[in-house]
Amino acid sequence: MKGVLVFVAMLTLLAGCDDRALLPYAREMGETALMRTVGLDAGEGGVVFTAATGSRAGGQEALVLSASGTSIPTAALAVQSLGDSYVYYGHADQLLVGEEQAARGLAELLDYLAREPQLSLGAQMWVVFGGSAAQAIETAGERGVAQRLDQLNTDGELGAANIGRSAAQLMTVLARQGSTYLPALDLQPAREGDGGQGSKQTLLPGGYAIVRRGRLVCRTDTEVSRGIELMEGENAGSVVDLSLEDGTRVSLVQDAARTVCRPVFQGDELTGLDVTCDLTVRVAQTGRRLKPKELEWLRQRLEQMQGERIVRAIELGQYWDADFLDLERRTQMARPAWKRHIQKQWDEVFRALSLRVEVRGRVERSYGMMDGAE
Repeated sequence: MKGVLVFVAMLTLLAGCDDRALLPYAREMGETALMRTVGLDAGEGGVVFTAATGSRAGGQEALVLSASGTSIPTAALAVQSLGDSYVYYGHADQLLVGEEQAARGLAELLDYLAREPQLSLGAQMWVVFGGSAAQAIETAGERGVAQRLDQLNTDGELGAANIGRSAAQLMTVLARQGSTYLPALDLQPAREGDGGQGSKQTLLPGGYAIVRRGRLVCRTDTEVSRGIELMEGENAGSVVDLSLEDGTRVSLVQDAARTVCRPVFQGDELTGLDVTCDLTVRVAQTGRRLKPKELEWLRQRLEQMQGERIVRAIELGQYWDADFLDLERRTQMARPAWKRHIQKQWDEVFRALSLRVEVRGRVERSYGMMDGAE
């Protein structure tokens, strides 16, 4: 009975009390800034932490707050003290890292994400080149950069931008294989027609940032980037432009790619990788009807081009001793009986493995595309 009386007394106290201090962080919704994007840059003696809202109701401009600190928690707390609103990170789903900070290392950031309950491990991660993460966040002006990043994620699913990667995926892959890639963004001067709505700078997809042991080591060019996407089977919707011998331009849209990686042994020694990519494309545009022999020429040229891209992507990993394509796991899955042999030898032989890459292309025909004449 005594416990019941105490419980009733507490309910009475709460019901008659107007002191908001009894409810931690209690604020009106209008006093809360819901951050959508977080950025981290290297700073003098520490880091620079930037956070921004998306588009806000009532035509208000996106709020951007930035502060420095000796550590990420210190800088994040300093951001909390800015402005006239309570800063809430629970809605943050985009995380930008500046090039210099990525080169310093991502370990502290990932540790902070794992321990900070407000920030979601589902946040999409990007590495910014050509400027800082703070500058990238400010590119969209009053609309907020979150909308631009959301669109880039959608474009990636359609083959028009980078393959996305979340903080949780980054942590998992680094723990398993030590190396991976993150989508890169180029901070470039804006031009008329790029959708920037008068901003001085704009963000464009810019290949991939290669991360080895938690640190940025290099950035991929276009050819290597396409090779990564072929290996991952994430290139549906991307376009390949080829020219026939008479100069006729033909655009091919890639519909599907499936790549299998098998180990090659000499006795018990792992000596090479055998990579096979089955690729299906369709003709999206051609200036005239195509002859059967021209269709065959397109298929052969496509196989050569895409094979070279795959080779370049794998060789980049060998150069940096960074298995960012998860080749070890791929070979183990292809030959489960040899798993222990692969695990034992991989670190020593990876950089010296010989490559044999075969692309098997199929060009699908469409109505009115073919000329029956040879």
